[in-house]
Amino acid sequence: MNRIINKVLSSAMAITVLAVPVSAYAKGHDDMGMHKGMEKHSSSLNEFGVQVRGGTGFPGLFYSGTVTATSGTGFTFKNKKGTIYTVTTSSAKIVQVPNAVISLSGIGVNDTVTLSGNLAGNTIDASVVFVTKANQVPAKAKGTVTAVNGSTVTLQTKNNKSVTVNTSASTNVVKADGTSGTVVADVVVGAKVKASGLWDTILHTLSAWNIMLK
Repeated sequence: MNRIINKVLSSAMAITVLAVPVSAYAKGHDDMGMHKGMEKHSSSLNEFGVQVRGGTGFPGLFYSGTVTATSGTGFTFKNKKGTIYTVTTSSAKIVQVPNAVISLSGIGVNDTVTLSGNLAGNTIDASVVFVTKANQVPAKAKGTVTAVNGSTVTLQTKNNKSVTVNTSASTNVVKADGTSGTVVADVVVGAKVKASGLWDTILHTLSAWNIMLK
């Protein structure tokens, strides 16, 4: 399950290039674009030298938007064109990005959701729902490790900005030769790394689900 989720999330940012706003695209439906166009996502560097992605949604999933209300049976969300959809989740798997399976109660107003399911009118019977919390956006950063304190890594970007990267037991570490590594053993001061995960727009930290050593 983790590999599938990470593959979906990684593909959402796989064609981005640092310092230049670029686009990633996902198939959508009706006014969301599914089978009728492509949904555009831009990315750009923030003041910390971290590349954050704009827009909502991940490639391969059909519906996306911002939660406007929750209930005991599901939630409503508004897509980028302002259309509101009602979602039922009785048979859905709900995943808080990157890989935490949660219950319906874990979804809150202003969270970003991306989902697939059966559409009837403006109601979607969801089969899978990915949830990104309101203050988090997919992002990635690259630079040199200046400090490692337990599971927290400090990264200096090329803009000479200091970025705090939080890791966990589920953070995937890939060494330069392509083999798997660990934060404790392989992410050391002086290492050149690329980290991808979720940027917290309030705390200004990156929660990494993937770290690649160069």
